[in-house]
Amino acid sequence: TDVRQAGILPPVSKFVSFICTVENMPFDVATDFRASAYQSLSSTLFDALEQAAGGNDKYQDVVRLENYYFFYTAVSGLNLGHHDLETPLRQAKESFQTLLARYVEWNHRYEFA
Repeated sequence: TDVRQAGILPPVSKFVSFICTVENMPFDVATDFRASAYQSLSSTLFDALEQAAGGNDKYQDVVRLENYYFFYTAVSGLNLGHHDLETPLRQAKESFQTLLARYVEWNHRYEFA
């Protein structure tokens, strides 16, 4: 995928659909499976996002910014009744906030320098 035109990367949007599928599983199956699956898959997802964004120095922060923001808002908007995604949500929010500050600083230097 060309990160200059990527927007929300397919694995990121599909992960939100995956969460919805797991949340609709029978309760006894979901609870045993959910926590470990969410942790493992979100870690792999974030690694893949970093790798995809790293392929283009000029656009890497924008791709990361968009995708971490999407992940955080989409998953937190599901209003899940458990905390199995608390760590990935915190990671996504922290990454987004760091990237946003860097983007604002870059934009200020670019526009007003």
